Amino acid sequence: MNLTKAPEKGLMYATYIDKMIFEPYCRDELTEAISEEKLLELHLFDQDIEYRVVRTRKGMVENIISDETASYDDVYVEKVRTKRESTGYVEIVNYLTYNEDDQLIINNYRLREVVG
Repeated sequence: MNLTKAPEKGLMYATYIDKMIFEPYCRDELTEAISEEKLLELHLFDQDIEYRVVRTRKGMVENIISDETASYDDVYVEKVRTKRESTGYVEIVNYLTYNEDDQLIINNYRLREVVG
């Protein structure tokens, strides 16, 4: 994992074999907070970018998703309520394209912090 690619601060959503963590983070403090051994998925995101690490059969796969790096024709944004009072909501930005038969395809997505 290369945590220097993650936003400086934002929200962390980490899924482990035995637990799930959803909390605000600061990148300087992350190395102690993340245990790679049992990590299944890691999402570090702010309003503009998401750094994502997913465990696959072949190892850990890193992605950086933003409006600039995703290819899309349109976006659909879903607002999801969280139980954390400090954040309140998280948005899911779905990147949409249409194939030659005008069928909708969701190419990718990213999580976006809702501030304010």
